[in-house]
Amino acid sequence: YSARNMQYMFQNAVLITSLELSKFEAPDLYDMQGMFVDCKALVSLDLSSFSTKNLVNMKSMFLACGKLESIKFGNKFDTSKVTCMDSTFERCAALKSLDLSNFNTKKVTSFDSTFRGLSSLTSLDLKSFDTSEATNMYSMFRECSKLEFLDISTFRTGKVVKLNNMFQECFVLASVDVSHFDTSKVTDISSMFSKCTRLNKIDVSNFRTGNVVTIGSMFQDCVELTSIDVSKFDTSNVQSLNNMFKNCSMLRNLDVS
Repeated sequence: YSARNMQYMFQNAVLITSLELSKFEAPDLYDMQGMFVDCKALVSLDLSSFSTKNLVNMKSMFLACGKLESIKFGNKFDTSKVTCMDSTFERCAALKSLDLSNFNTKKVTSFDSTFRGLSSLTSLDLKSFDTSEATNMYSMFRECSKLEFLDISTFRTGKVVKLNNMFQECFVLASVDVSHFDTSKVTDISSMFSKCTRLNKIDVSNFRTGNVVTIGSMFQDCVELTSIDVSKFDTSNVQSLNNMFKNCSMLRNLDVS
């Protein structure tokens, strides 16, 4: 079977528990937006037969596949031309592991809610991700409530405008390395770490906030944080600082000079 557009192909196929896709080669395929959205009973997917060298759009591809436990991407699953990964895996609440080591994200401009609501996932290795073209990381890992390990060491954020809610409600995440983030173009970092209740260290000392408009609730409910260095934050354009350190009950060292 070969096709160019599979947008919303199986949307709301709520009773399907499995799909046989081994004959799907689709060498000219460019759009998989919402392909499996709301396949609420689907347990596993094997996409190893897919050759996707022309794929551009993966928006909401697996959105709300609440019982999906595994996804197999083969070596032919090429994402080198993909520009949008908004909500790709959002609310796949049963996924306990996700191997994206073959993903090439060099052209992706938006990661809005890509991994939001992966509430069974404990670790995620994104060393293969090139985010140098990304402008939007809004809610990228929001509600990953069991996520303990996250490797985003290769992330480049020089073009990113929105980082708000990025890690919100990652309840068990103790640390995440954002020290290398370039925030010079960012306008919104509100609720970035809100409700990260086990976060015990975070290095934002190199954040540049000259273009930031709102920082509201950035560290709200980070009850394990004892120290935050925001001494270099430029708040000259900020319109909202509401709840920025609300309920940071263990905070002892804070330089806001």
